[in-house]
Amino acid sequence: GDLAGALGALDAARSALAPDDATALAPAWAAILAALARGASPALLYFYEIMTHDGIALRDLGAGARTVVEPLLPPELDAETSNDSILATLRQMPRFAGRAWPPDNNDDECGHAERDGSRLRFEPRRSVREVCCRSSSSDATHDAAAAALAAARQAREPVVLRGVGAEWRATSTWSLDTLRSLRVAVCRVAPSHAVPFCRESHALVRTGRIAPPSVAVALDGHEMARRLDSPRRDETVYAQALAPRRLLADLDDLAYLSPHDRTTQAREVGVQPRPAFGHLPRIWASRPHTYSPLHYDAQDSHLIQVLGTKRLVLWPPSALPALDPIDDPADPLARRCRVDVLLPPRGEQTEGPSSSSDVAAPALDRAVVETALDTVLEPGDAIWFPSRWAHHTVALGGGGDLSISLSLREQDGTIVGA
Repeated sequence: GDLAGALGALDAARSALAPDDATALAPAWAAILAALARGASPALLYFYEIMTHDGIALRDLGAGARTVVEPLLPPELDAETSNDSILATLRQMPRFAGRAWPPDNNDDECGHAERDGSRLRFEPRRSVREVCCRSSSSDATHDAAAAALAAARQAREPVVLRGVGAEWRATSTWSLDTLRSLRVAVCRVAPSHAVPFCRESHALVRTGRIAPPSVAVALDGHEMARRLDSPRRDETVYAQALAPRRLLADLDDLAYLSPHDRTTQAREVGVQPRPAFGHLPRIWASRPHTYSPLHYDAQDSHLIQVLGTKRLVLWPPSALPALDPIDDPADPLARRCRVDVLLPPRGEQTEGPSSSSDVAAPALDRAVVETALDTVLEPGDAIWFPSRWAHHTVALGGGGDLSISLSLREQDGTIVGA
């Protein structure tokens, strides 16, 4: 009830909003975030990011709302920290007193050398099925994508849509300057190229019983872009920001995901197809070598490559037992897989013949080796894959040494979030 009333108040405030007076929305946003925080809603971060699109920061909310909300949201770092390590800065914050932290890069299980997220302990024998969607006609492109997605959903197998966005303006114009235009960008920071997700609001993390492998922070667009442009050696920044709606025009409003009601009659009278979703995609931006370690998603996923290249290796649900996932949804590392599919750092193989198979790790289960599917996304490509398909993703390069992707989540063929 509190949330419904707060959302209604926000709509009313937006209707009465005077130009350049976004702060008038702060009371409504304070009520929305406080209601979500009290209910421990997983939607809190999403609504926080929508709030920043309205030009409202946490500091604009009342003290009462901030007391409830701030402990559950990434800290907003200001320009004063621009020359410091983010992890070192967070350690000094009173709100994180008593919390455990990711191990330093030279103290983790990988030793002193950095791991290469593209060097697997084996080479997958098969590729993800591909469908060429590129065409001189946008209608033909959309129809090819729609048919490929329908078949993949029916088979519950991943599919790559090659060239579905080949004509998007974003593939030739997006850059660090695009990221600088973001008001606030939620980023994950880790002491190595591996940047796994961790639910930091979990009590085990907040009380210091579990050290998160990465931490989330909120940076303004300029600071996020600066850190991507001039990365530190001791930490990796992986931007995972909700995309403002204004940027979707550079992606043809992702029209290939529109409802399939674009009839010939509608086209003749000039009716423009409406997007099939009201949710905004998430922007994933990183330097080469940044990777998301092996995990699976609870919903079907779209990943759309805009700049640079990205490699994905996927495993079907039948391989999950061999990948040893954390299946408890209440665990702060839920859905992460414990089996290590990467080679150790170069020079750290076991004694004996030097080969890619000679590694200091237990032998991989046959199911891990035989069921893996491999693909590399180029700008303008997209992939759809079902829930519970484990995947390892790594940015390879290109795009001026910057990778930018977009993601959306899907349930029963309907977009449900980012």
